[in-house]
Amino acid sequence: MAATTVFDDLRDALAEQEFDGAAVGIDLGTTKSCIAVARFEDGELVCECRTIDEPGQPEGQIAVPSVVAVKEGQPIVGHAARRLARTPRFFQHKGSFSETKNEIGLRHTYARAPEGFQSATEIAAHIIRYLMEASGLDGEPVADPLVITVPASFHGAQRTATLEAADEAFAGCQEVRLLDEPYAAVLDLLHRDPGKAGEHLSAGATWLVFDFGGGTCDVALFTLQASETAALAPRLLATSRYHRIGGGDIDRAIVHGQPRSLRWSMTKHAGAIARTLRPGGQRSPDAGGAARRGWSKVRDAAWWALG
Repeated sequence: MAATTVFDDLRDALAEQEFDGAAVGIDLGTTKSCIAVARFEDGELVCECRTIDEPGQPEGQIAVPSVVAVKEGQPIVGHAARRLARTPRFFQHKGSFSETKNEIGLRHTYARAPEGFQSATEIAAHIIRYLMEASGLDGEPVADPLVITVPASFHGAQRTATLEAADEAFAGCQEVRLLDEPYAAVLDLLHRDPGKAGEHLSAGATWLVFDFGGGTCDVALFTLQASETAALAPRLLATSRYHRIGGGDIDRAIVHGQPRSLRWSMTKHAGAIARTLRPGGQRSPDAGGAARRGWSKVRDAAWWALG
C-alpha cells in the first residue's frame, strides 16, 4: 500500500519556499555522537549523515566519541580525546570527560576541572561545537530550528540543560528544538520505507521501539495516524521512565562480573593482542594471526569458566 508521510509534506513545503539551505540534526549520544543534514535537491528530500575525518582514523566515519579532554586549556573532542583519556594525566572529570550525558541537568559539577568544563552542560556544548566545525557546517546557512535528539525519558531539567548547551555552542544565534530519540527512529523508518509504514497502518499495528544506545535505553509505543493533510505521522502512546542503562553498562557487567579465572585470562591475552599494533595504530604484518590466537585463548577460557 502506497502511503504519503510527513516527509512528503516537508518536501512540498520546501519546494514552495524554494529553500536552498540545510536542515541539521544532531544525535548527542552518551558514548558517540553524529550529525546529519537534509537538503532539497532536484525535487527530492535527501538525508545523509556527515562524515567526520579525524587524524589517525579511517576516512568516512560518521560517529565521533562523546569524549572531551582539556590540553593547555583547549578542548579536544572525539578520538583524540579518548586516547588522552587513557593516559594517567587526564583523570575523569578533571582532564577528560566521557559518558557525561546522564549527568546533564543534574546538580552535579566537576569541581576539579578547569573553568568551562565544570558541568555536563558545558561538556555537551564542546561536543556540539566540534560536530558543527568538523562536519564543515560551521558558517554555512542552517535552517531554523536545528534539531538535537534526547532520550524520551529525559525530564524537564535535562531537556533545559541540553538546550542551554546548544545555546552556548551557537552563542544564542541558532534556534534549537529537541526530538525524542524513539520518535526519530520512527521518522527514519517513514523516510526510508513509507510503503511498509502504510502496510502497518492498514493492519492497525502498534510499534514497539527499542532505542538501545551506549548509555541509555528507551522503550516506546507508537501508532500511525493521518495528519491534517492525510499524511502519516507517528503518534506516541507511551514511553519508559527509566533510561540509565546502555551498552557501556553491559560491557562493565561482563568485565567485572565474570569469574576470576576468566578475568585473569582476558588480562593476560589482551596484552598480547595489543602488542600486535604498532605505535600510531598501524597493524603489524602478523597482527591478524596474533590477534586471532589471543582471542581464541580468551574464548576457550570463557567456555571453561562458564561451563
